[in-house]
Amino acid sequence: MILDLKISNEFRDSVTKYSDEQLDAMEMVVEIPWEPAAVARIEAHPGTKFVVFVRDVRAMATAAARLSRSLKFDIVTLETGRKALAGTSDKKWQDFIKGLGPVAAQGLVLRLVTKAIERGSRVDAFVGVMDDILFDGVRASDADVIARVQDLRRRK
Repeated sequence: MILDLKISNEFRDSVTKYSDEQLDAMEMVVEIPWEPAAVARIEAHPGTKFVVFVRDVRAMATAAARLSRSLKFDIVTLETGRKALAGTSDKKWQDFIKGLGPVAAQGLVLRLVTKAIERGSRVDAFVGVMDDILFDGVRASDADVIARVQDLRRRK
């Protein structure tokens, strides 16, 4: 069972150092780096608790998709992304998401919209953006442009 996906460039261990018997008997959490080939081994030991380390958010998106997990973003990434998407930061949305990749960018927009709804914020523009991304094939990298266009339409 995958307990968590974490970002770390320092983690260098491998799941191959453990035998199948060791993994089955393991009671503590097994920390391993993301290796696409390790998916079969992880799935072969459903009683073992794994924490999988990835090198960056883009790798986390890949690992999350392959392991049927959701993406997790730290508070700094969420806040920086929120400000960039809203246009209230010195960092532009396009520049911010360059390193994330399309899957992580879409996940970030979804998480930002979800958090805003949970807080009870009025997020009509961003809900519309998420609708366009999920159902109309709009790229998450264009979310800021779509939000501004929708805002201009409402002001007319």
